[in-house]
Amino acid sequence: MTRRARRWLIAAAASALVASGLTAPPAFAQDEPLTTAPAAKERGADQPTVDISQTDMTERLALAERKNGEIYYRIPAITATPKGDLIVAFDERPLSANDPGKNAVRGFNGEDWFTGMKARNIATWKNGEDSPNPNSIKQWRLKKGSTKWEDDGYVCKGNPVGDWSKIEGCSDPSYVVDWETGKIFNFHVRSYEAGIQESQPGNDETSRKVIQVEVSTSTDDGHNWENKIITATVTPDTGAAWRFAASGQGIQIRNGVHAGRLVQQFTRTHKHGQAQQAFSLYSDNGGETWTAGKPIGTEMDENKVVERSDGSLLLTSRNQNGDNQKIRWQAESFDGGQTWQNVKTVNDIVDGKTNGQPVRAFPNAKGDDPRAKVLLFANAQTLTGNNNRHKGTIWMSCDDGKTWPIHKVFNEDSTGYATITVQHDGRIGLVTEDGKGSTKELGIYYRSFGLNWLGKTCATMTAPDIEVDKTPATVDITAKIDTLGAAPAGNVVVEKLPAGWTAEKTPVTKDNAGAVTVKVNVPADANDGDYDLSLRYTGDKGAVAAAAFKVKVKDTTRIAREHITDVWANSFDQVQNRQIKDAFDGDESTFWHSQWKDKSPDIANNHHIVATLDNPYDLTKITYLAPQRQEQNGSFKKYEVLTASLPEGKKCQDVTEWKSAGTGTLAYNKSAYLPLTFDAAKAKDAQCVKIHVTGEQTPSVNAAAAEIRLYGEQSGIPSTELEPAIVSDGKVVAGSEKVALGESVTFAGTGFAGGESVSVFVDDAKEAALTAKASGEGKLDYVWKVAEGTALGEHTVKFVGEYSTASASVRVIKSVPWTELEPAIVSDGKVVAGSEKVALGESVTFAGTGFAGGESVSVFVDDAKEAALTAKASGEGKLDYVWKVAEGTALGEHTVKFVGEYSTASASVRVIKSVPWTELEPAIVSDGKVELDKKTVEQGSALTITGKDFAPNEAVKVTVHSDPVTVFEGKADDKGGLVKTWTVPADFAVGTHTVRIDGAYSAAEAKFEVKKAPEAEPATPEPTTPEPTEEPQPTEKPVAEAPAPKSKLAHTGMSAETYAGAAAMTLMAGAALVTLRRRQA
Repeated sequence: MTRRARRWLIAAAASALVASGLTAPPAFAQDEPLTTAPAAKERGADQPTVDISQTDMTERLALAERKNGEIYYRIPAITATPKGDLIVAFDERPLSANDPGKNAVRGFNGEDWFTGMKARNIATWKNGEDSPNPNSIKQWRLKKGSTKWEDDGYVCKGNPVGDWSKIEGCSDPSYVVDWETGKIFNFHVRSYEAGIQESQPGNDETSRKVIQVEVSTSTDDGHNWENKIITATVTPDTGAAWRFAASGQGIQIRNGVHAGRLVQQFTRTHKHGQAQQAFSLYSDNGGETWTAGKPIGTEMDENKVVERSDGSLLLTSRNQNGDNQKIRWQAESFDGGQTWQNVKTVNDIVDGKTNGQPVRAFPNAKGDDPRAKVLLFANAQTLTGNNNRHKGTIWMSCDDGKTWPIHKVFNEDSTGYATITVQHDGRIGLVTEDGKGSTKELGIYYRSFGLNWLGKTCATMTAPDIEVDKTPATVDITAKIDTLGAAPAGNVVVEKLPAGWTAEKTPVTKDNAGAVTVKVNVPADANDGDYDLSLRYTGDKGAVAAAAFKVKVKDTTRIAREHITDVWANSFDQVQNRQIKDAFDGDESTFWHSQWKDKSPDIANNHHIVATLDNPYDLTKITYLAPQRQEQNGSFKKYEVLTASLPEGKKCQDVTEWKSAGTGTLAYNKSAYLPLTFDAAKAKDAQCVKIHVTGEQTPSVNAAAAEIRLYGEQSGIPSTELEPAIVSDGKVVAGSEKVALGESVTFAGTGFAGGESVSVFVDDAKEAALTAKASGEGKLDYVWKVAEGTALGEHTVKFVGEYSTASASVRVIKSVPWTELEPAIVSDGKVVAGSEKVALGESVTFAGTGFAGGESVSVFVDDAKEAALTAKASGEGKLDYVWKVAEGTALGEHTVKFVGEYSTASASVRVIKSVPWTELEPAIVSDGKVELDKKTVEQGSALTITGKDFAPNEAVKVTVHSDPVTVFEGKADDKGGLVKTWTVPADFAVGTHTVRIDGAYSAAEAKFEVKKAPEAEPATPEPTTPEPTEEPQPTEKPVAEAPAPKSKLAHTGMSAETYAGAAAMTLMAGAALVTLRRRQA
């Protein structure tokens, strides 16, 4: 057992464990490893992991502080190094000498480069700020076992000179550590004459007008760096306007098929001021080469990535727009960052439009270990004027980032960007840009904390989705809570309730924790659609959990699309072909837009939308959804609703006599269906419906709609007459036990006779608040709007019918607290094949479970582009697919993938040949398998291939792919086996390859990696250096040192004579020197 593992077990015995699943720690034998993780050779060296016993946060320590009039410091990055140190990088941002706004009196180096910028008529100058300011990237180091931080030179050095043709800078550092090779990478901006705003489109790596991407690589634990521009690799598309690496920290994937992959996040745009996208840059060969993945999103900014327990990735991004929205975006990748999907707002986290950092608390935990799901995230919650970010916070997720129920503020004051990493000592290192009050970003500050500083523990909770067919309704949500061995006593509350919805706090005890019934009251005026709600559990002992669920309301009065026979508008966007049918197609991603190019003045703020119904309807409601895009342009603001009958032989758009039902004004909200208000009494017997839009949300004069929905009952259907023998047994239920002053509560009457006249009285009022007829089903609703000034306490509403009377009470209170919480969608899909193998012509069932209730899932066989099935999962999140294996299907392994809206899963089955059994000859049993003696092999080395479980003497062919190479063609031995040794050619392609054995009756394959053979060492003398187990000890370290000459040689500890001798030997051998950028003091 490792020393760290023993320390963890001792701490677990001494304190309540914070990580999910470890409230009661599992028992281990004395020498049993903490988890049954793959060997280090497969997974790479262990990364630092959290020590849960630590409970404090240290005071902040200044690494570098602003020197007014001379230099600023910003944009921190932090990481632990493979050899046990902790390093921090950040921008060193010099000021020029002639900008009074920065109080610059002499400049960083006495030179004035600001004038050069101004003389070139450059509109934006980031004097002391972002690129193209001539910044440098400074590094500080905390050595293993030390408590003192040291100045560690520069990762990248800018050139702050007055000659504009020579100015250059480096900004926005981000570390990526390869724990398998020990390499450290630092991605950053390399700028010359352009930053983001000034950058010209393209990826010309020699252009001073293009903002460049640079990666610095260190092979000595971050002491020395070799720099390389890789702009064209990051954005091969020459149309990109700019791109930059998100500062902070990237990752190395630990689990799954992409284990070992390095991933760094980037942001890009194709046009200044337009949509911003996030994407990954990844490497599968230790950073030798890099590949850009596909982008996602339209409102992305600095974005980070973290691995989840199953090896999939979670992206979290700052919001580009909307300073006051306090949201972050997230997305998922199931292929190691090559592609992203399911972009949506982050659950629970409140964000001040800032750069934050997620990390895994226990990166070495195996996927089925509950600790593998524990994530941490650092950010600032609030944004004040001039991008001053306050309220620095640490968040914790216990479920792979689905919810973030635990958080704690570490700095209420100005915090700026925050980034974190797990240290070798088990603490979490935290670096920020603290300011004070209205003064932001005074320097770079370091703290560290233990996981138990958060003060709360993880629990788990699940809740199912619920369907509501009619409103009002009270629905029961059955939540399942697991406190992982701790006492469950506490409460559950429902959060993010829409306006008018109510729910009570529900107590949790040891008796009901496995099935807690939470009641949610849905009002009568709830629109049809899916409502995302969330439950939050808080235990009396500090345990916290959250779970998301949907309430799916189906309004039976919604007029189905097939009953809308025609839709028309007086214009449409002919450039992008956005027709009015797109507003009635049920697809929220499409939208209608009025003509905007070369439009007639007659249609400016004069937009007519006309719908024709198959029969006359009594309209009750119309709802509108704004286009689901970044811009507000065209979104309805001022409107009028009109109706008409349909004359014989005419179309509704030709009708000249319309009756106005009402007018209104909408506030902008693209996240909800907004009601277009009108008088339902004036919208009866309508077969033609017109919406006249006379104003939009921007100063422009257009109109646009993602969806328009119509509601009502078909006219002329007679009410059910009251049968003389019908017994009326009225009942009334209040929609809530309490209601706040100024709010509304719905009283639902049922059990009255169909068509019975009912009068509603509040308390002892003599005059009825409402008199109306019950529906054919004997139902009648009354919405009581509680006026300000109403007496607090119990109030009774009485329904007095012709044949029966009933009443219900409600408690009027002063206020009802409401907490906003973005819900999580709980989808953790899994797929199981009904059999390990299937014969040609037979069928096999793939059972999908764990998806979200009602989640849309598409099923793909192997690499098919077209789905074999697309359907919705059941309410329990289940979906089955039966694959009929066609004759001619290739023998061997096949994969069936279930791709849901929120999660993806797959399972494999082996296809074999069907051999009929006869009395004369026994059945041929062939169930071939492939085994390789190693998973990774170097070029020029041998690979042993073993085949087993084929039929005796079965004809087989052994090939190596991608480009097929035949290794053997013949027969298996009399036991169905074979062993072949194949030497990998010296020039064989590096990467993943497959060995395949195709038999007459079955087939099998196995994958392996080919690595580049190590190059021969040049025949140069070895310098005298300490043994690797020793720390080099400099004989003298000056307190300060002038910038060194621009030598390209790194510090090695060799004397001048040794340098000269080594250089001579190298030249004699004809070898090229490796150039490294020298560390600057």
